[in-house]
Amino acid sequence: MTARPKVCHVYGMFRLNFEDDDNLVHQRSITELWRSLPSSLSSRSFVHEGCDVVVSMDWSPVGNHFAKQLSSYTLEMPEEDWWKIYSAELRLPADVEISGRSKFSENKWGPEYFVESYLYDLFVILNLALPGSADFLNVGVESASRDQLELIKFSQYASASLEHRERLELSAYYFESEFRKRKHWPTLRAFDPQVVATWYYRVRSGISQVPDTPVERAEFALLHVCRSSGRPEDLVWLFYAFESLFQTRVGENYSALLERLLLLLKPDSEQEKQLRKRFRAMYDYRSSFVHGGLQVIHPMHNEQIDNRIDDQYSKIVELSLYGTRLLLASLQRYIEENWSEVRYKTTIEPVND
Repeated sequence: MTARPKVCHVYGMFRLNFEDDDNLVHQRSITELWRSLPSSLSSRSFVHEGCDVVVSMDWSPVGNHFAKQLSSYTLEMPEEDWWKIYSAELRLPADVEISGRSKFSENKWGPEYFVESYLYDLFVILNLALPGSADFLNVGVESASRDQLELIKFSQYASASLEHRERLELSAYYFESEFRKRKHWPTLRAFDPQVVATWYYRVRSGISQVPDTPVERAEFALLHVCRSSGRPEDLVWLFYAFESLFQTRVGENYSALLERLLLLLKPDSEQEKQLRKRFRAMYDYRSSFVHGGLQVIHPMHNEQIDNRIDDQYSKIVELSLYGTRLLLASLQRYIEENWSEVRYKTTIEPVND
């Protein structure tokens, strides 16, 4: 049985980052990527509980919106006019066609869940292809029409109905920040998004919420970091990703992880020296948090009351940024080699007297 296509809407603010402007090279690359998005990334097929599901979207309005931001920025128009363009919220239709019938397909919010899963996949693919190109911090999915949402805003059921307008809160800040550090090792690169998509659909073929492979575990952990806001547990998630990707056993974390990072990323002597130093700092910070030695910041996080939190917060962000760069560089090596999984072996080497 083929159901009539359902229509959800992806809404939110899609913005280019004009901070640390480098002649607008990165902003132009992002704009071009969205304006020429491969057709394979404009749709996603799933099989779920015996149903075939296809999510389809037209992303050209986002590319055009970025082009408009670029144009208005270079024209140096009045701040009020510029902000009106920059802060505009887009609302894009997402078609969801479900063939077959199951308990899930009859769920009112079912189509929305498939669109959201598609967005998570797209977020990872585009940021592996061009780090910082897809920021879904203020992007969400809604099933209801705009008129329906306006009607329920003032009803007694508003809070329950509008919960489905929660935003994804997937930030590309770490990705973009590290991609722009072109003089720092390891250097992140730009890939053809079609190449990344082909690799990604091999390592994550379905819609599962529990990872089945080492690469999926690393990607899920990375998504948790992207939904954070500079918290100590970001270091825990990053080490979970490294441990999953490099398949280390409990108790051998630091030395084994470092050894496998060296094998994968192939640093020269100076780069290796810096890697050892900074990776050790990450590991020590993670251990102090896990084992109770860290002075944890109050969740209120108000530097006006206590300015000491600035140093603590800056340390977390600095280490998380570096860890994200190492993880992205590792995943990009997998993409470059077209690896879906790697087996690491222990060897014996004789040492001469």
